[in-house]
Parts: sequence; structure tokens; C-alpha cells
Amino acid sequence: MSNLTRARSTYTTDLWWNQASSREPEVPADCKVRFVIRFLNANVKQTEIHRQLVEIYGENVMTDGMVRKWIRQFNDGRTNVHDEARSGRPSVVSDGLVAKVNEKIR
Repeated sequence: MSNLTRARSTYTTDLWWNQASSREPEVPADCKVRFVIRFLNANVKQTEIHRQLVEIYGENVMTDGMVRKWIRQFNDGRTNVHDEARSGRPSVVSDGLVAKVNEKIR
């Protein structure tokens, strides 16, 4: 399955699910939204991309400025939709720590 076909399938499924669902739409992972932006950027204007994202995922999905930023990066040749590694203090949260906290809460 090509990336274009996969993007169309993901976008169409999300569009159908969120329109068919009566609940508040969940905000998807950032990389998923970026993948949709990258796909739509080929034929859709930036303002329309943002409008569609808000219509499908709700107001908290991504700002118009962030959509512009990602379109600019994709137009400059970026292909990766995932966050790049950052410097700084590493996270101390582990699966074991999460399990212990959940155990204490229950």
C-alpha cells in the first residue's frame, strides 16, 4: 500500500468516524495530524487544511500557525512526520512507575 493510499484511507476513516460519532472527537497523535497535513498539502490550501482538521478533530487539534509551520517544512523537503530528538533531561517515567501509580490510585 503506498503512502498516498494509506493517507487517504486514514483520513477517510477518521472523517467517517468523527462525523458518525456523537461524542466529542479525540485529538489524534501529532504525527497523525502531520501525516494528514502532508497528504492534503499536495492539492489543498493551508486555510482549508486547518478548517478541515478543526471540523474533524475539534478546536484543540492544531493552531493555524502550526499548520503553516508544518506545510513550510514539508515544502522545504521534510518527509518525516515524527518529532525529532531533543536535548535536555530525559523522562524518568517508565511503564513500571506508571503501573505503581495506578496501583496506588485504585
